[in-house]
Amino acid sequence: MAVVAMTSSPVFGQGVAAIARAAVVPPAAIYKDWAVRCPTASARDGFCEIAQQVKAQAGSERPVLQVAMSCNVRQRRCAIQLGLPPGVVVEEDGLLSVDTAVPLALPILDCDRARCLAGGVLPLAFGEGFARAAHVTVRFHDRPTGAQSIALSVDGLTQAFADMVGRNMTIAANAASVSTGEGNIR
Repeated sequence: MAVVAMTSSPVFGQGVAAIARAAVVPPAAIYKDWAVRCPTASARDGFCEIAQQVKAQAGSERPVLQVAMSCNVRQRRCAIQLGLPPGVVVEEDGLLSVDTAVPLALPILDCDRARCLAGGVLPLAFGEGFARAAHVTVRFHDRPTGAQSIALSVDGLTQAFADMVGRNMTIAANAASVSTGEGNIR
């Protein structure tokens, strides 16, 4: 099987603890199985992201997998982050399969006792393809149970992606007007 490798890159800048904190941010919108989460008013910068948590079983509070993606249309790139369970074999990348495309290898960036973080930065075109996917699967190896393959729900993904991109375009435009002084009151 061919695999496209990603370069190791901090995705949202704060490591494993960030995905745990982000999971408690109230969503700005929910589209079926996908949430749009945005920076809080107290955050000085940042973009909105789409996210999904996959739980081990109905009613379980602990997610087995968390996926988050944020796209900056002006820079034509997206950042993707996977929150994987502890015990992941860190020598092996997480694999993200979208429809029938070659799986994307996402390097393990950080681990703590609660989870491991994999991710990277990729072209906007990947994010756009991800948003239209009929099937998305995350594969990884963990020490206790071996090979894992978890299907993500795509219900609401297209709508959540479009909402996130629109919000991020507004955030980027507002940031640009403030940095150029266009947003200053005279």
